[in-house]
Amino acid sequence: MSNSDGDRPKKTPVNAFRASFLGRLTEREETASAGDDPALAGDWQVREHDGRYLLLRDWEQAGVHAPPCWFTSRERALLAVGALAAAARDPLFDFGAATAEGAFPIILFDGGTAPAVIGENRIFDPAFVAYLHAVEMLKRTPRALGYVGAGASGEALKIFGEVLEHQVE
Repeated sequence: MSNSDGDRPKKTPVNAFRASFLGRLTEREETASAGDDPALAGDWQVREHDGRYLLLRDWEQAGVHAPPCWFTSRERALLAVGALAAAARDPLFDFGAATAEGAFPIILFDGGTAPAVIGENRIFDPAFVAYLHAVEMLKRTPRALGYVGAGASGEALKIFGEVLEHQVE
């Protein structure tokens, strides 16, 4: 009996992480699925054209379609793919009114669920909730997170791997 690939064995996708580490990840209890919003980042690709690195969708062509942005370095273009994942969604977090103790509740607005206080911050800085939104969207959009990793330096990835090794139970 042949399979749909014409008798070729199915290949397991290549992954930079060790199988034992990936096994530990599957055992973790997650607060939100990494696949909650898989299409947020779209199908962005980084393509070099005339000395620039353009962000284009799979079906778009350099010189024909206008990219939403371009960069002089591939690394910055890869980071922008991750940023688009956050920019594509309404903000997930905001501050509530200050408490009597001077702390600001951090409120999560996540789709169909009622807003929920998930923490407090004693420093009111609107940029904080914007950054929190951006990293939450990277967590929920694995492809965008992969592009950000691809834009990181080798040393940053080495440290990233060390942190993961110690933080994943």
